[in-house]
Amino acid sequence: MPVDHAAAPGNSKIPDRVKDPITGDAVAGNTGPLKDWAPTWLHTQVRPRIKTVLMRIHDVAPNAKIILMGYPKLLSGAMDCVVGVGKDNEAPWLNSLADTLDQEMDGAASDAKSQDGINAVFADPRNAFLNKAVCGSPEDVNGIVENGRSQADTDPPNSAMASFHPKIAGVRLYADVLQQHLP
Repeated sequence: MPVDHAAAPGNSKIPDRVKDPITGDAVAGNTGPLKDWAPTWLHTQVRPRIKTVLMRIHDVAPNAKIILMGYPKLLSGAMDCVVGVGKDNEAPWLNSLADTLDQEMDGAASDAKSQDGINAVFADPRNAFLNKAVCGSPEDVNGIVENGRSQADTDPPNSAMASFHPKIAGVRLYADVLQQHLP
């Protein structure tokens, strides 16, 4: 879980509490290293919540085919074009986290289908974005965007919400993946 560094008395670099990444509420305990904690959290917290959303969609639209769109890996190529993201450690870890998230999303769709009879499928965009993410060629996902900030972009760092989201060509890639799953 994200650490609230500002809460540490006397030293802002040493955390004394952890926040739930969904609610922002302080939680007791220590999560350990993020590389160990994040996959467990995705499996035990995120996957069941995604399944709950799929069930609620089904309740409102019982005849709908629900297509759950996955996430591409964030970085391609040399993975060294984003300041502060190391190509030897952080970049591969970020990409592995995308793989883990997609596995859990696929699992949530499969669980909804097998356990509840919901017509849900997972659409995996990773192959479509191969070598086209941040640092790719062409780069169809934005890196850090510092201009075009909206009124909602108030928290530091001063990057816009477009950061690490698809460019127009990336949106087309997503649309192509979605199209493959439509009847």
